Amino acid sequence: MTEKTYTEEELRAALEAAVTPLAAQLREAQTAAQVSEVEARIASIKEEAQAEIDEVQRQLDAAVLEREAAKGELAAFKADIEALATEEAHKAEVASRREARVAKAKEVASFPDDYVEEHADRWAALTDEEFEGRCAEWAAINPSGMGSPIPLKTAFTASRESTTNQGGMGAIREVMRLPRNLDPRRI
Repeated sequence: MTEKTYTEEELRAALEAAVTPLAAQLREAQTAAQVSEVEARIASIKEEAQAEIDEVQRQLDAAVLEREAAKGELAAFKADIEALATEEAHKAEVASRREARVAKAKEVASFPDDYVEEHADRWAALTDEEFEGRCAEWAAINPSGMGSPIPLKTAFTASRESTTNQGGMGAIREVMRLPRNLDPRRI
């Protein structure tokens, strides 16, 4: 083998030629390691961020459900308030009608005062048409109206004033002798 002497420049060039590919591989390895490290960090950050996103989404879902429940409670509360207001308005209306209807009942019929007080609320709750119908019934039963508890003239007093002078029992006996299919109210 022959020995060759290299100049410093040749030695440097040969050394550089041998080291350059190794340095390039080293840089590539370092770059790859750095990229892997960066990708690992990115993956870790993404996992943490996804965990935070999931937690925020869970809280959002719960908040939406709570909001909907609160809306339902508010709607129910408003309905209750409206029902109470309607009920109070109805009670006030009934109370104002009560006095007028008590006066009308006393005018049309001869009810005792305790009966009137006992049934005044029921009469006040009737519709106008229903109450007027009742008043017409009462007036037909007690045509004298004006609070007269005893009719001035009854069938019995009318029978006493007759020419036959039978009295009330005589009129009843006479009705009893009528044929069965004859209605005594039509006589």
